[in-house]
Amino acid sequence: MEAIALQSDRKPFNPSILHIVEGRSSLISAKVFHLIIITADVMIISSITLVVCFVSSSVGLCTTLNGINKLPNFA
Repeated sequence: MEAIALQSDRKPFNPSILHIVEGRSSLISAKVFHLIIITADVMIISSITLVVCFVSSSVGLCTTLNGINKLPNFA
């Protein structure tokens, strides 16, 4: 009878620990989400920069090609 009484005195699980774990996991997920947003912003900015560089370099290439076309043919 004593063993049964001792087992019933024990709490199955401390709910406050569960709340702490839930709070920390939500905080971690919020930080991860924030990190993903920052990474997406950086990727968008870098892709815009890449497009701008590509466009400007292709424009430079076109002007260079026009300059080559305007050179007199030696053939």
